[in-house]
Amino acid sequence: MMPEHYDPEADYYELLGVSDDVSPEDLKDTYRKLAKELHPDINSAPGAEQRLKAVNQAYEVLEDSKRRESYDALKLAHFDALPPQLRLSTNDLAFGWAGVDDVSEMVILLHNGGGYGEVSTSTSQGAFWYLSYEGSADTDPPDVVMRLLFTLHIPEGLRPGMHTDEIQIHLENEDTVSTQKLRLSVNAKPQPRAVVPVTDVATWASTPDPLPGARTRAPADVSARPLVGGLACLAYIVGPFIIMSIMINDTSINSDRQAWQGLVSITCFFWLLSSFVVVPHIWWWVTRSPRT
Repeated sequence: MMPEHYDPEADYYELLGVSDDVSPEDLKDTYRKLAKELHPDINSAPGAEQRLKAVNQAYEVLEDSKRRESYDALKLAHFDALPPQLRLSTNDLAFGWAGVDDVSEMVILLHNGGGYGEVSTSTSQGAFWYLSYEGSADTDPPDVVMRLLFTLHIPEGLRPGMHTDEIQIHLENEDTVSTQKLRLSVNAKPQPRAVVPVTDVATWASTPDPLPGARTRAPADVSARPLVGGLACLAYIVGPFIIMSIMINDTSINSDRQAWQGLVSITCFFWLLSSFVVVPHIWWWVTRSPRT
């Protein structure tokens, strides 16, 4: 039989600091520790005597299996009649500085100080996060009904700087909805740019992306290009000397053709000077990467 002064607002389990499914052995051990701590001969603090009386009353009810069963039914009926009262472990979730490769997870505890309710959220994914639902853990306080696990996800292309988001979390039954707002924030780091090899800069900068459906040429065989380029450069340099040698050794040239010989000599001289400019260009042209 329940005591006449039973207060449905009181929670005997919470008063003793145990869970609803505590075993009789653990319940007894916990009660003995509390009774010793609150005994007037040891504890003279104000209110200790009143708390000891409440602890004794709670233990008298819960130690008896039949009275405990009746108390659980009455407590549940009273609790279910209350409207849900949602409270978050925090209303501001900050991931701090993060980049594309950073991994971070943060948990929000959903506390319910009222009756039964079902959990829902306005959205389950944002620009830099997504969430998953988890049940409460054994180490959580008794009033925790669920955990929300928020996982950080920085997508490629997210501009650097502060980003914020806000969602609504609901705990509702057929008659009442209890809502809390949760603010999420992250400071996105600048994303690294793609590095282009120095040897490929000219090809990358000068080669446009092919149009959709356009055909591309197969890469040409460039294995023989250095040899061809070397021969071309050598021929351009040696050419003036060959011509000058022929003119000097040609005994058939008479005095009437000396003017022509001088003109050819001047031409060969400027030809040789131009090799300092032309030869590097020939070598670059034959050794450059082919377009596709």
